[in-house]
Amino acid sequence: MLDPFDRKILGVLAADATISYARLGEKVGLSAPAVHERVKRLRKTGVITATSARLDGTLDIGAMKQAKPLLSQACETGVRRFDLSGLELVDTAGVQLLFWLQTFHTKDLKLVGASKAVQRTFALIGLEAMVSS
Repeated sequence: MLDPFDRKILGVLAADATISYARLGEKVGLSAPAVHERVKRLRKTGVITATSARLDGTLDIGAMKQAKPLLSQACETGVRRFDLSGLELVDTAGVQLLFWLQTFHTKDLKLVGASKAVQRTFALIGLEAMVSS
């Protein structure tokens, strides 16, 4: 059964899955270790089954410098799914960034919502295993 703190935690995580446990604790009125334990319990009991991040716009050389630290932080906080439904373009730099994410952070990284054109690009370069429905 979820208590008011659990519901607050879920609400904050729904808005920003990359938030630190310290900041999450501040927002819900608990210590960082207490929040961390609650999030672990919510994952273990299946209340939280996945964490996603949504990428919009263009993943190109211009966006890569900004995106790399944000995506890295997302992976470190448990994000394993990236929603690409708002992504219009992925250039060579964007592909390199996705390869880096896959090899550096996790082998179970999944990209969802990619357009047919983006899916074809990924298939040509061997990233099709990362794309799921």
